[in-house]
Amino acid sequence: MSSDTLVKLESVGKKYPGRRLVWLLDKVGFHNIGEWNEVLKGCTFSIQRGESVGIMGRNGSGKSTLVQMIAGTTSFTAGSIHRNGRIGAMLDLTTGFRPELTGRQSIYLAGALAGLQRGKIDQLVPSIVEFSEVPDMLDRPLAHYSSGTWLRLAFAVQTFIDYDLLIVDEALQVGDIFFRQKCTTRIKELFSRGTALLLVSHDPSVLRELCTRGIVLSNNTIAFDGQIDEALRFYYRFSSKSGAPSHVGIAAKKGLQEYKILGVDIADPSGNAREMFMIGEEAVFRIRFTGGLELRQYRIILELKDRFGSSTTTLYSDRYCTELPEHQEATELVFSFKVKLDIEAGEYTYRASIGWAVRPNGTDITSASDWKGPFIVDWSYETMPAPFLGKFGITSLGYIEDKDKKSR
Repeated sequence: MSSDTLVKLESVGKKYPGRRLVWLLDKVGFHNIGEWNEVLKGCTFSIQRGESVGIMGRNGSGKSTLVQMIAGTTSFTAGSIHRNGRIGAMLDLTTGFRPELTGRQSIYLAGALAGLQRGKIDQLVPSIVEFSEVPDMLDRPLAHYSSGTWLRLAFAVQTFIDYDLLIVDEALQVGDIFFRQKCTTRIKELFSRGTALLLVSHDPSVLRELCTRGIVLSNNTIAFDGQIDEALRFYYRFSSKSGAPSHVGIAAKKGLQEYKILGVDIADPSGNAREMFMIGEEAVFRIRFTGGLELRQYRIILELKDRFGSSTTTLYSDRYCTELPEHQEATELVFSFKVKLDIEAGEYTYRASIGWAVRPNGTDITSASDWKGPFIVDWSYETMPAPFLGKFGITSLGYIEDKDKKSR
């Protein structure tokens, strides 16, 4: 293995016995007896010095198990893992922290567990205390700390130890937004100094900000390994397909006419496909659909939801165009919503649908796309004032696209 390779996995897998008796029989030489649950299989990849890798996947896909095996805190049952250099893992920030110990004692204990000499820990204590913002509580027992203060101290200890590879499993949600920004900056500093990063997160903004490469886990194995933006697109593409049932393929028919959503995508006003916008920018949602006779009695609908599944806004075509154009034969058309993204920073999903307008705000949905996305709305807290934002009534425009002019 090259000296620049910090971790190398070859066909690594992990199985858990269905019952404890099965595990005991395996230990005494009776292998492959009873029921085993396969958590991971055939995982092969390596991490080089200075590389930043994000791990993503749905809940239960094996992300935490994978990084625990790399860190050496759990065993693997198939394949091999080769390690090179000092590897640190923020899997449980409070590992080695005892409530009866003071903050200062906890720093020395965590440093000793990482293999540091006392003199080196002495040098690190001032930086750790300054970063964690706990100078007044340093000599008090951790039992007197709030949970947030405890976690801040633990994060500071882990990130001030010199590791060749730092493994972070959803540990960047520590404290309030200002301390989280501080944590992100600290991780960037480590990366700029050559520390490799292996990050597990469900937050695409964090993954894009900190990682250059992404690994997607699906069906207990590696489904994708490549550039981070491509990995995120792959992840959300297969996640949306395995989510809630949609109305794709269900269409209303009036005589020989069919009214059906064919697709929806997001771009900027110039027509460039994008998945990240700043607060206040305009996004154009282009909805392709088929229509014909009686189309004027239908409406196109665009729905946006935030990361919690709460509705952000719902837009209707008939609020912008009194009537959709009718055609003697089924014709593919494009209806576009241009939306000013005066909404909270975060990630959003979107869906387009078409239906029979039975009342001003009532629609019998006849066809709908899958939920797509996410697209990201970001906010530069360093250069932009904090906006006051609502959820409904965002500025928007709707129009049938002219085939010769695809943007407005």
